[in-house]
Amino acid sequence: MRIVSLLPAATAIVESLGRAADLVGVSHACKPSDSSLPRLTSSRVPLYLSATETDAQVKELLRRGEPLFKLDESLLGSLEPDVVLSQSLCNVCAIDGNHLSRIVKERGRETRLFEWSATTLSEVMSGIEQIGQVIGVTDAGRALADSMRERLWSIRQKTRLIPHRPRVVFLEWLNPLFCAGHWIPELVEIAGGVELLGQAGRYSRQISANQLVAADPDWIIACCCGRTKVQTSEELQRLENEMWWQSLRAVRSGRVHVVDAEKAFTMPAPQLVDDCQLLADLFARESCVSAYQSEA
Repeated sequence: MRIVSLLPAATAIVESLGRAADLVGVSHACKPSDSSLPRLTSSRVPLYLSATETDAQVKELLRRGEPLFKLDESLLGSLEPDVVLSQSLCNVCAIDGNHLSRIVKERGRETRLFEWSATTLSEVMSGIEQIGQVIGVTDAGRALADSMRERLWSIRQKTRLIPHRPRVVFLEWLNPLFCAGHWIPELVEIAGGVELLGQAGRYSRQISANQLVAADPDWIIACCCGRTKVQTSEELQRLENEMWWQSLRAVRSGRVHVVDAEKAFTMPAPQLVDDCQLLADLFARESCVSAYQSEA
């Protein structure tokens, strides 16, 4: 089987299911074990831009109805995939699903397009089972999903009796501020915390500084979509002179935790269990190091 994956999470799942050798092409954002695989997409938004500049350019492209990503259609045709894995959840995160669907249909070859739109942990695990079916490893997909369920249950059993559940705000972007949604609030809850602003199964949403101040969490997790921990730490430094930021309990107590979004939390893949354990370990600490600690 010849598989093209245009979604980092799908690439990770295919490899976890033992089908890495079937991958013939990936997106620019994927990190396959074989780094020589052809890249079919590229971003129109430069990675070197600041959070503010990135937000402005994304909004402008969307306002004009223009795609955020380019797809090499001729390369896709030459690879002759049997299956193309993508998503239809967010056109800010990956190639637009409608555009991709039209291209696959126009090719005239029997290519199956599987679009995944997981927003909750349950949907992540059922999606893994579905991908297993699509690429011909149904049993392996079911086993991987069951393993995730068991490990998450085990974490929950260890954290459910925590006497003081830390109050948490998980930030997906810093300028403007966005609180995380989708599966993130579930991970926080399983890990023993209480997410104050994000809603499970819902999109991430923009919040105001006043809302963050009003929530005044014990912990702030900064995991900016598509950003490394170095980039996120640099963005956080720009907030240091803001009085409202310095007033936050999490900042005053050194409980601002920076995560590399290229490695954790943002992909609906098996890695989410490890991410949940990271949070559980973090919340279990009786003392913490200085603000802007960076892990993952």
